[in-house]
Amino acid sequence: DAIGTYYLPLLSAARHSDDRPVLLRRLTRLAWAAAAPAVIGLVVLRPLAIELLYSSEFLRALDMLQWMIIGIYFQASAWPFSTAMLAFGDIRSVFRVDASWLAIFVTGGLISLTVLQRPAGVGVAYLAASVVMLTATAAVAVRRYALAMNTRMLITWSLGLLAVLGATWSTWGETAVDWPQAVLWVAVAGVIGLLTLHRSERRAILDFIRRTKG
Repeated sequence: DAIGTYYLPLLSAARHSDDRPVLLRRLTRLAWAAAAPAVIGLVVLRPLAIELLYSSEFLRALDMLQWMIIGIYFQASAWPFSTAMLAFGDIRSVFRVDASWLAIFVTGGLISLTVLQRPAGVGVAYLAASVVMLTATAAVAVRRYALAMNTRMLITWSLGLLAVLGATWSTWGETAVDWPQAVLWVAVAGVIGLLTLHRSERRAILDFIRRTKG
């Protein structure tokens, strides 16, 4: 939210500027750098989060939630592109993407619950809808906003996805937090997040942490 609050007016002001692709690429790097640690933290701490925020009864829905959390990575990755669409006044594209996401999620969820009778399928539908959202918003950003995603960005995003999948697989079905494993996966995600950023951006983050500690 803080990143969005800062970048939304900047992107809006740069609607017809040559700086637009540069700002969007920077926003994408920051969002993707935060996505992997945040989602992996949710993956490895989900039993604790469920018990603290809801009830241990919700642990029965872990099969569904595990698929949905993977989908959150794709949604978080699509966020900078959705933000750009709003900032640039591309409301029609925003509506189409949101309507497609909702249609896929609702249709897949209904089929899973009524035809297949598998509640976990709701999570799979959420994941499928989120993949479509990322694909559609990225296509708009590249085609209309001249976003150039370099090889480094794509590699670090892919590493983040592999880390999310690895953390999900290694903790699949667990109803208690494995703390050593949780710390390991969060550390891996943190390294991937730092690799996503430019050196100057990493230095700025480290300086901010030092000032906060001091």
